[in-house]
Amino acid sequence: MKGLLSHMKMTRPVPWILAASMLAAHFGLIHAGEDEAVDYFEKHVRPLLVEHCYECHSESEKIKGGLRLDSRQGWISGGDSGKAIEPGAPEKSLLLEAIAYSNPDLEMPPRGKLPASKIAHIEHWIRMGAADPRDGDVSESADEAIDLDEGRQFWSFRPISLPPAPKNTNEGWAFNLI
Repeated sequence: MKGLLSHMKMTRPVPWILAASMLAAHFGLIHAGEDEAVDYFEKHVRPLLVEHCYECHSESEKIKGGLRLDSRQGWISGGDSGKAIEPGAPEKSLLLEAIAYSNPDLEMPPRGKLPASKIAHIEHWIRMGAADPRDGDVSESADEAIDLDEGRQFWSFRPISLPPAPKNTNEGWAFNLI
């Protein structure tokens, strides 16, 4: 009996160790896939965005269409036309629609269509999940800054005044002025 009991105690940790090592391997593979996607972004997508998009869609310049492409949060938030990128679904991504010139009302960059190879890089990146290592909040653009005169009209900035009390239409209802 002692031999069986000690055998059970010895084999009990094996499933836990096996499960832990499988989980570690699984998350290692996921992380490796993320690294590959980030490398693809850094090698193919970021240079393309810098060359063709940042002139009109970055914090350093006047932001057109309300869309910022110089940060992850910028393309997640989207612009005046909506969300720019739908990770994993290039057919639903406005950015790809614009650079492919598939919508005559939405053609970017305005100076001319990108080569097919560059469009393919963007499409592949979106299909991979649109990995983007750029963190940070999107700062408020100059177009969204508050107008001081308009801000002074907000109710909490107006001077205190004593408005007239409403007229009572039913004299028998009120017992006092308050």
